Amino acid sequence: MNRILIVLAALALTSCAGKKTDDATERWVIVKHVAPGVAAMSESDAAQWHGRAIILGPDLAIAGPDSCARPMYHTGPAPADSVLQAFNIAPGALGPSLPPQATVTITQTFCDGETWYAPGALIIRTSEKHAFTPWNGMFFELERR
Repeated sequence: MNRILIVLAALALTSCAGKKTDDATERWVIVKHVAPGVAAMSESDAAQWHGRAIILGPDLAIAGPDSCARPMYHTGPAPADSVLQAFNIAPGALGPSLPPQATVTITQTFCDGETWYAPGALIIRTSEKHAFTPWNGMFFELERR
């Protein structure tokens, strides 16, 4: 897991080191999940996350049961192929919304300057309204609302 975060952080940091995202609060809702490999979470446990919100604001981040009062966000583009490779996911395993050879936007949340380990702390944005967040081997599909 640490290797994945380091690779994705390096991809995101190449274009935006030390920047916060704009001050608008983002609200993402978990709508589906997919297990493209071995997961530490069962299908029924993953289904219980459907409908939960991930909120990323300038002064507060909330992801599942976790929150951060001093979030910092690093956002930048990354090749979808690199993201798939970092997670050892076969092309197409996450469906057509994450096509190989596309460019995605990675947002990583840090809390008090440290890597934040929470569902939603890493968001792989495939469009303005659609994203994925990995957690315990599951990839939760998110819709921005």
